[in-house]
Amino acid sequence: MINKKVVEFHLKSKESFFKFLTNQDSFGSYLFTGLKGTGKKDFVFFLSSKILTNSHKIEKNIHPDFFYLSNENDKILVQDTKDIEKWILYPPFESTRKIIVISKAETMNVEAQNKL
Repeated sequence: MINKKVVEFHLKSKESFFKFLTNQDSFGSYLFTGLKGTGKKDFVFFLSSKILTNSHKIEKNIHPDFFYLSNENDKILVQDTKDIEKWILYPPFESTRKIIVISKAETMNVEAQNKL
């Protein structure tokens, strides 16, 4: 479940991000950085649920237009990114956009980075 306290903490960021997102010049990718435990994941899940308009499916990670990549090991390897490669080929199913979240992207090895 999305932590509402964390979302309130990031209220200013949320407002700025939504203003930017509605702009015609918005980018195709965004990088959220910060210290461990500051609520980056909750904030990104919250934003994703607003963009894709279905928080229940986002929270359960079952939204067809939302892809969450996380690896509990030390590194994200090429084989971890193969599902993204297949998934990205299809158009959005329930929304007008698709969202990919890569948790701990800094742990991707060079091959995985190049693959994406």
